[in-house]
Amino acid sequence: ASLTSFGLTLSFAATSVEWRGASYPEAGQHPGVLAFYLIGNLYMSYATAHGAWLCRASARQTYSGARQSLTVAALGLIVCLLGTHLPRVLSTTGRLLLGTDPVPGTAHWTPPLLAIGSGLFFLGIGYPGLRTGIIKARLWITMRRHHRQLRPLWAALYQHFPNIALFAPTTPRREAWQLRHMRLRYYRRIIECRDGLVCLSPYLPEPIHPNHTPAHQAQLVHTALTTTRTQAALPSIIAAPTTHDTNADTHHLLSLAHEYTQLANHTTSTTTP
Repeated sequence: ASLTSFGLTLSFAATSVEWRGASYPEAGQHPGVLAFYLIGNLYMSYATAHGAWLCRASARQTYSGARQSLTVAALGLIVCLLGTHLPRVLSTTGRLLLGTDPVPGTAHWTPPLLAIGSGLFFLGIGYPGLRTGIIKARLWITMRRHHRQLRPLWAALYQHFPNIALFAPTTPRREAWQLRHMRLRYYRRIIECRDGLVCLSPYLPEPIHPNHTPAHQAQLVHTALTTTRTQAALPSIIAAPTTHDTNADTHHLLSLAHEYTQLANHTTSTTTP
């Protein structure tokens, strides 16, 4: 890189002032301009070839989604090498040493290939980050939707057991504008719903059995929340997950919240004159 910079500086200084700003299509047969673009394209040929080799070598050593991305990036560099820089090296060398252009028209057909190769390279390099951003956005949307779906059940439990809430509760309208820390608030709501159900379980009209549907459990929860508490009985597990992963626990809790919301809305509509 240092030698290339030195060579470019010398060729630029050796070029007459009126030719120093000439672009590649305007190079013509001027020796100083041709030497400048010859040195630049020689270095870019080396850089793209070495970069393509590094991308391909790295792709062979990884088994993640980055393998395809590195392969695409290597392909883009090869297109730049074979479609732009090497033809320009041959063209400028021939015009500089032989006075004739062995690869005519490089000023016209190499720029589209350079654009295609550069696009492929940046697509390969940027795809993992773009894919990660899309996944994070989808997770954020899913968590926000589930957080909102759990609110009716959480609000009913909080009304009877205020100590389950870690943070001060907000109104639904204000909560809709809270966009930050969604992951924290989502898991916090799941934990608070679980805590509230544990506190409520001794006051259910009947114990929860594994064969009870979410609708039946929601009916028992709604009855326990809307009637006067009697003497506490043995607690039971409400919306018990069938497996040990977090998604199963969340799925059963969301099913219970959905059935409870429908039941509460139906009860409200039938009691409203």
